[in-house]
Amino acid sequence: MTTRPRRATAVVANVHLAPEDHGPFLARAVTAVSPGGHIFVSGHHLDSFDRAGPPFPERLYTEELLAGLLSPLTAQVRRHERPPGGAGSSPLVDVVAWARATGSSGGGR
Repeated sequence: MTTRPRRATAVVANVHLAPEDHGPFLARAVTAVSPGGHIFVSGHHLDSFDRAGPPFPERLYTEELLAGLLSPLTAQVRRHERPPGGAGSSPLVDVVAWARATGSSGGGR
């Protein structure tokens, strides 16, 4: 079995998978981070549906969903609004998370 080196930080940005693939994908990203390292995740919020991100609402994030997907890590999860894409439209909304990997397995998964 080949062991891959762990990294101090993993970045997952704008990855909008099918719901059944979210958990396994992020679990693998967490295990790629060395103990004490960090994982940063960013994606389109459900509130941006039909204005940004994929055309499938089940592939978008909420703060609660992303926090749950990063469990058992303790993540700081925030909603981030950015200027609208056009005049008179609502702000676009993203979700960002920053978590620290713990233990010898990169995240306890």
